[in-house]
Amino acid sequence: MGTNNPQSEADSLILGDWNAICFRCGSKFKASAMQKNWQGYYTCRRCWEPRQPQDFATGIKEITTPPWTQPPPADSFVVFCGPNDRTAIPGYAIPGCVRPGFIDAAWIGNFTPLGEIYPYIPSALVER
Repeated sequence: MGTNNPQSEADSLILGDWNAICFRCGSKFKASAMQKNWQGYYTCRRCWEPRQPQDFATGIKEITTPPWTQPPPADSFVVFCGPNDRTAIPGYAIPGCVRPGFIDAAWIGNFTPLGEIYPYIPSALVER
């Protein structure tokens, strides 16, 4: 007559040792037969695995900056001023070209960009 109570080696009495469960497979073993894995858990010898060597690989430090740099040259603009660019009429004046009080003779009596009419322009302001 056999018993239905299977006992493993872990159920035997060994003084100073105790039973423990494998973290991975859940089997019962004596604590002295367990090994601590790289994650800090105790496993049986069958479930124990070393840490992947690639976990210890380090990359080569890459230098991403160039050895020297310099700022771009300052922008240089050449402004060519035409006859209408010198006038002080809004919308036609160009910065650097405007001459205060200058009105081109072609503009006398014409509409400005804003729709206003110059009713009277003193002849002293008109260049000829």
